Amino acid sequence: MFKTSMVQITVSALLVASMVAAAPALADEPAAAGRPPAATPAPAATPTPAPAAAAGTLVIMADADDLVAEIKPATGEARVVGLKKGENRTEVPAGDAEVVITTKAGRRILDAKVAITAGADAPLDVKSRAKLVVQAPADAEVELDGTDVTPTAGQFSVETTPGGHSLVVQRVGHYGQKGPVDIEVGKTTKIVPEFERFDPGSRKTIAWAGILGGGALVITAIIIEANTKYNEAGGDVVRWTLVGAGAVGFVGGTVMLKQIMDEPAPIKDAKFSVQVARTQGGAVATVGLRF
Repeated sequence: MFKTSMVQITVSALLVASMVAAAPALADEPAAAGRPPAATPAPAATPTPAPAAAAGTLVIMADADDLVAEIKPATGEARVVGLKKGENRTEVPAGDAEVVITTKAGRRILDAKVAITAGADAPLDVKSRAKLVVQAPADAEVELDGTDVTPTAGQFSVETTPGGHSLVVQRVGHYGQKGPVDIEVGKTTKIVPEFERFDPGSRKTIAWAGILGGGALVITAIIIEANTKYNEAGGDVVRWTLVGAGAVGFVGGTVMLKQIMDEPAPIKDAKFSVQVARTQGGAVATVGLRF
């Protein structure tokens, strides 16, 4: 009886051990009929980057180094680009772009709308300079916006930005002229001033009176000295008084006259009347002065 119980216990233990060993294999077997297998999780989707916006190239041809371009594209943010003389390339989103060209000093040169095509160049030619010519004698002085203009080849010529400027023309012995002048881009503005003589009036008369009167007194003293004795005609006191007074009058009058001749004449306001004449290779604006 005891042996039989032991055999039964042993057999039971063996059966349990066999079931435990077979459990992993049973887990790997397909599910029973009618039961779907467990779903396998799908891998996470990788986000696809958005395609880059189509862009073209704005090509600005500048004629100076002191220019700035403000570019407002059809999409995206506006930007400010410093320009150099020659070709300037900037990538801009496709569409109509607004371009404003100014000088570094803030003078507005050009407002343009440029169509930007994807993958293509969009050229923009910028002319920012104009020429001013003042035809005046070599002894004249010319200032444009407070800066002296140096004469060359018998005329005063300078390249500057288009727009309004202040012009001053002066000449010794003549009234000066000051007024605004408008210069057009890509054109030559020519000014031929007509100078009006300046009469200093009473100051000039006083100067000549001192020169002539002083000379007459000195000559009188010399004549008296040559034709009378030392104690006649008032003696040496009179003679030397005449010489001294004459010298003072002559020197004083001479100095005053020189100051009058060298002194700049008053400046009058001038209005410029502009006439544009077409010429080969451009245009010339002939400007007359009216006071």
